[in-house]
Amino acid sequence: MIKRMLQVGLILAGSIAMPSWAIVIGSTEVGAEDTLIAQTSLASSGEDVELAWVQTILSDPTVTFSGKTELGGTGSEFITDGTLSAFNLVTDPSHFLLKLGGGGTANTDTHFLYKNLDDIGWAVFNLSDITTATVTRISHISEFDGGGNGVPEPSILGLLGIGLLGIALGRRRMAA
Repeated sequence: MIKRMLQVGLILAGSIAMPSWAIVIGSTEVGAEDTLIAQTSLASSGEDVELAWVQTILSDPTVTFSGKTELGGTGSEFITDGTLSAFNLVTDPSHFLLKLGGGGTANTDTHFLYKNLDDIGWAVFNLSDITTATVTRISHISEFDGGGNGVPEPSILGLLGIGLLGIALGRRRMAA
């Protein structure tokens, strides 16, 4: 009886804690597609301007700038399959801002704010969400911490511990 309960507990813990799927681009697992929250064309540029806009969109003045990566910069990795693209992030941010440039023409730079999901080490976005006639290049990705990243998913060991505790309590009741 105890063995059966342990087997069922392990199967349930494994099925809850393990992701059922993950996006693979090339040979790299990048997690899930991140959620597009908002987009805009900012009249001026810079970390302070981007941060102010992100704080406004998220309605959270505690959001902070945590990093910036230029496409092709040191340590950056950009992969695409033609539809989905992924960018290796410097930090593990709760949100990231993708800035697309329009080739130097005024007011053609477009900013896209995403909530970073699943594998927070990768920025995963759909190119069809951001395709506009004026975009000629990806300028950079800015990373932000805060803004309600939520509670992280429980680990397998945590679920296993809860299951073992339940089995121990059940066995104690049977003995009493």
